[in-house]
Amino acid sequence: HDQSLPVGATAIYLGGGYPERFAEQLAENHSMKRSIQQFANSGHPVYAECGGMMYLSESIIDLDGTSWQMVGVIPISTRMLTKKKRLGYTQTETQIGTILGPPHTTFRGHEFHYSEVVDCKLPFDWSAPYRVSNARGGAIRSAGLSRKNVLASYIHQHFATHKC
Repeated sequence: HDQSLPVGATAIYLGGGYPERFAEQLAENHSMKRSIQQFANSGHPVYAECGGMMYLSESIIDLDGTSWQMVGVIPISTRMLTKKKRLGYTQTETQIGTILGPPHTTFRGHEFHYSEVVDCKLPFDWSAPYRVSNARGGAIRSAGLSRKNVLASYIHQHFATHKC
């Protein structure tokens, strides 16, 4: 319901959640979306995981096929699915320097989501900063989205395991 970010904020952490449940209200809060866009463009750190990443995207497409306009900081859209897309613990290593630390920063986390990235229109200055395996060290894949001061992914990081 807030109309803007708190005065004096120096970073944004958009945690997980269920933005699809509030997609209409989030889409209609134009002043907050502008506030977040301006904040991200100012160079302040913006970290988003799972539902937070979905909120920073251009849109969320719900199960009825309705597209709800989100913040638009990340040039992707997300689409809700009827089945789980991913569930499990992760071992993550940054491949580049990010707002979380230098290259090769590691952490554990988990993923649990019923959505997927679609309409990915990433220009050359966006990168996939993470190298991710499951907690047992299985299949390795790239993940996440990073550009300057913005870092987002489906991974819910367990900050106590963060190692530089």
